[in-house]
Amino acid sequence: ACVRAMRRVPEVLDCWFESGAMPFGQCHYPFENKTWFESHFPADFIVEYPGQIRGWFYYLHVLAVALLDRAAFKNCLVHGTLLAEDGGKISKSKKNFTDPMELIDRYGADALRLYLLGSSAVVMEDLNFKNAGVHDQIKQVLLPLWNAFSFFVTYANVDQYAGDPARQPESAHALDQWILAKLYRAEQEVGQAFKTFYLNRSLTPVTAFIEDLTNWYIRQSRARFWGGGLTTDKRQAYDTLYYALVTLLKLLAPSAPFVTDYLYRQLTGEASVHLAAWPNVPEKYRNDALIEETGVAQAIVSLGLALRQKAGLRVRQPLLGIQVALPSSVDSGVVARQMDIIRNELNVKTVTLLTDPGAVATLRATPTARVLGP
Repeated sequence: ACVRAMRRVPEVLDCWFESGAMPFGQCHYPFENKTWFESHFPADFIVEYPGQIRGWFYYLHVLAVALLDRAAFKNCLVHGTLLAEDGGKISKSKKNFTDPMELIDRYGADALRLYLLGSSAVVMEDLNFKNAGVHDQIKQVLLPLWNAFSFFVTYANVDQYAGDPARQPESAHALDQWILAKLYRAEQEVGQAFKTFYLNRSLTPVTAFIEDLTNWYIRQSRARFWGGGLTTDKRQAYDTLYYALVTLLKLLAPSAPFVTDYLYRQLTGEASVHLAAWPNVPEKYRNDALIEETGVAQAIVSLGLALRQKAGLRVRQPLLGIQVALPSSVDSGVVARQMDIIRNELNVKTVTLLTDPGAVATLRATPTARVLGP
């Protein structure tokens, strides 16, 4: 028991000073581990919420500059605050949130990770957390990924096709070249995001690629997998799809570590996707012109399907034709090269290009006052 008045030693400062001394104190520098410390300082990154900007972040720099005349960290990641669905503060007493373990049991840890990594909380903004947002990741990301895997495995088993993770596909087919070009672009964007610690840019290219893979490439390529025998064209399609899937799983692994690891092991027989090297998609697959051209076809198909829906005309009902007006910056040859795909997707017999958009629509330019004003 303490029987006398206690006085703190004068060297003690506030708790943030101790936190700022963490890089040195954790290894008792400079009295011990001098070589280790000097090869590991400063940290590659630190991460905390905005409240630490004037606390921990500040003291880290004060001490690092005072002692070593250098910054305390190379990169600083600041995340936002999670709020209840109604925007209120999450409170144990109010019980206005779902237990994280219950969410993981219901939707899986990958869905929860994808929701948070793709949210505004990654870029220092507050997030009104919604359980439905976690569920959406299953429908929008995980199920399409699983369906692409299932499609490949189903046909590969029939044809006894065995993929080689080390083999880079070679194909003259426009669809194969397009998806490989999209894969190259996605890998470049995701790799750059991780290298520069811009986590908010790491997920969108992957989810966009899943959309391209499932709703364009596989749908357009189905007939190539139907024929009997392992023809050259079918093997090229297998090689391309296998390479795209294996690379996609590597790109998504940091964000959705569990499902990607399972699918990767199923496809490759290797120990784990997390033991594999980061993918290096060769620049020979780059094809910006083909991506732009296919994008025009996709826009025409999307608008055409929207018009069908608006008019109550199902896609299974064939139509005589459609009329398309292109911006002056788009080469009309794009439509000619993509003609078969456009006709098949919209189930029309002809596609007519208009030289004058005014023949079917009235063009209006409406200024955006909020932008134009300044």
